[in-house]
Amino acid sequence: MLKPLNVLAFFFLAYGLAAQDGQGGADRSPGQNITAFWREALGGSVIAIPQAQAGSVAVICDGGNLKAYSWEGTFLFDYYARGRLRPYLSRSPEGTCYIGRTNGRLIAVNRAGRELWAVNPGGQLTAPVITGWDGRLFVTTDRNISCYTAAGYRLWEFPLNTQPIAAPCLDAEGGLIVVMERGELLNIDPMGRIRARRLAPNLISALPVRLGEDKRILAVYGNGALELLYIKENGEGQKADTSIQTGNIPLPSLPGQFLYAASRDGKTAFTLGDGRVTLLDIISGQFLWTGESHIRSGEVSSQSGTEAGGGIVMQWDERGIYVLTKSGATGFSEEGRRLWIMELKGAASPPVFSDEGILYSGGTDWILYAYRLEERVRVRRQSLYGPLPEGSYRFANPDSLPPLWNDDYFLFNEREMSIRFEMIRKEIEAGRVGVSEKTFTSYLMRIAGAARDLPRGGRVRVQVSRRAEAIRLLSYLGSREIVPFLADIFSQDREVVIKAAAAEAIGRIGVDPEGLAIKAFSSGIVIPILTGEDGLLIAIASAAGSLCRFSGPPLADAGIRLLTTLSGSAMSVNVRNQAQKELDSLRR
Repeated sequence: MLKPLNVLAFFFLAYGLAAQDGQGGADRSPGQNITAFWREALGGSVIAIPQAQAGSVAVICDGGNLKAYSWEGTFLFDYYARGRLRPYLSRSPEGTCYIGRTNGRLIAVNRAGRELWAVNPGGQLTAPVITGWDGRLFVTTDRNISCYTAAGYRLWEFPLNTQPIAAPCLDAEGGLIVVMERGELLNIDPMGRIRARRLAPNLISALPVRLGEDKRILAVYGNGALELLYIKENGEGQKADTSIQTGNIPLPSLPGQFLYAASRDGKTAFTLGDGRVTLLDIISGQFLWTGESHIRSGEVSSQSGTEAGGGIVMQWDERGIYVLTKSGATGFSEEGRRLWIMELKGAASPPVFSDEGILYSGGTDWILYAYRLEERVRVRRQSLYGPLPEGSYRFANPDSLPPLWNDDYFLFNEREMSIRFEMIRKEIEAGRVGVSEKTFTSYLMRIAGAARDLPRGGRVRVQVSRRAEAIRLLSYLGSREIVPFLADIFSQDREVVIKAAAAEAIGRIGVDPEGLAIKAFSSGIVIPILTGEDGLLIAIASAAGSLCRFSGPPLADAGIRLLTTLSGSAMSVNVRNQAQKELDSLRR
């Protein structure tokens, strides 16, 4: 394996020269070549587009293996799925991989190569899993579209009578845009509420567009026509009347066959069938520039970009616009200047361009190639172990959620709580929380934090067992946005049972993007104050182990230090055993 010695000395910023690299090699521009930054033998052919995230790249091979390498070429893990895999791979911001077996099994593997969970979504994957803003997962199969928490609990399911004609994409509100056969457009919000409209039969694609605070959908038709749509909301709550409406901004037709598009800051970049890339300003309705890519006319016929056997991918960030196919890749600045162009030989799938400026391509020769094309690193707002989400579903504050039950005079009535808890539990177990998610979350957060003042003044005492039950139910709803709320309950509440319930809930949710929970756990271990509180300390150890298994490094570093403390001689035998059990699980 080649290792980088001096990146600045080896590679020029845009047009460096190097020797021909053989099969899987690349041309930086016509007549110029570049050597792979590093290469690794995979032992099989890549069957899906590689995915770069969290300073690493992951690939799946035809033998049923998921493999990962650091951006510098260091081997990270080789996970065997015990069966054939579908040609779809996706990664969450923290680096968790989501893959699907051909028998319909959906599997989550953390950034250290550990299987976190596996579920049966009711069919075989037909598109990569999409990660929502709070870690929820949108899963498309040949039978349904469903939503799961990051811990693998189903929230809702929508059956499909026909298949999407392209891979669904995330909209500007954190939901899904889905183009179905015969011109049907679906917009599914994060809670599973469906908005649909029948458009022209030649509808072939749709993507999100932001115009300042205005969030729209751009529809693309087979004849090159473009149409701007928006979501009309009439009323609030679960039964709001919503519909997809036509916008009032006239747009020109595309100057060629549509292949793929990407949108950012009120502009949309299109790749056309003859290899040209053009940028449209939505507000002015003008094409700003057109440039030539590496694509040859007629080379790409698939617009979905999901299968390794064909397709096209476009990426757009603050560095530029990137067009990626099996035959190569091209980078443009937003102003239209071509940054670089490469030709790939023998690639098994379209490549991916990483935040570190590296192009990863899996060859038909069973080798993964990494090409250093740019020294510029993508800038993102970071949490502890991954990029911050683009938006929020507003779960963090119960006062910002639907007030359906919060204004109820019987909010803290014991009999009403019993009835409502049982109803929520049944909906969670059935995987049909759906549009009730915000109401359930708001209600449970109010019960869990019942010490707060009511609007009419005074305080209400809720049984500790009810508050602990509310916290447990919250954990199965699983939004990472409520982790700060639970960490605050752990830190501030005086009841040991409530502290333990909060720790268990955080562990079940499985994510701690800001490290607030691990910090609260570490601060909460005060000896000898907690002497004799084995239940709480065991809950902390279990939660810390769960967070470490889900996120891997760097959160695991703090978690392992915490577990090491809990496995020390100052703790009881039961606490030491639980902490050691968690530590042992991290070594496997």
